[in-house]
Amino acid sequence: MELSVYTNNQFFFTYVRHLFDDRMKLTHIKDCHQFREAIAQATTRSIFLLDSNQIEDDTCFTRMMTETKVPIMIVNPDEKDTLKKIMMWEQSISGMLGVDIVEEPITGSQAKEIDGAVMLGDKHTLFHIGNHSIQKQGEEQVLSTLEFKLLYHLVHQDEQPISAQELADQLDTSEGVLYIYIKKVREKIEADPSHPTILQHLRGRGYVLHQSREA
Repeated sequence: MELSVYTNNQFFFTYVRHLFDDRMKLTHIKDCHQFREAIAQATTRSIFLLDSNQIEDDTCFTRMMTETKVPIMIVNPDEKDTLKKIMMWEQSISGMLGVDIVEEPITGSQAKEIDGAVMLGDKHTLFHIGNHSIQKQGEEQVLSTLEFKLLYHLVHQDEQPISAQELADQLDTSEGVLYIYIKKVREKIEADPSHPTILQHLRGRGYVLHQSREA
């Protein structure tokens, strides 16, 4: 995933980079010519964050908005709640569009993969790594950033239990937040979230994600 930020506000760009740089390819656009080139070369893996102060030619900008299907979000860094909004958007943007998390591929005994997907224990639920989603009974549900990270780390555990504290540390969050997202993930992957059979907690051992081993 590539995030292009069109702004001449260095503080604003630095803040956005702090939020996204470790998980996305980030490009700083500083002039209209560079912006047009980036729009022309954009792919389905591109998203643009546009500082409203950069909009000088409304006709040109309107044409670009109607000619491209690439997501363009317009924000005003001068508004007092802009940074707060971006913090709130961070997870939904990443989850919706699929953030590129660079980690070792899951191979061999780690999981049964089908075109980039891991079949979970009930054999009816697929965890799609490439597009950060769950496919269950013909329906696809997009995962938020933390939901994806949670499942990704558990897949790498290869069905070995991991304690809540260790899992929270790996996800760089608190145990309280972890429990919330375990509940959210169960709602997406379990037939009965109140009686989980895929993402289980083993007393005294920790959490485990069951995967299908059949060819």
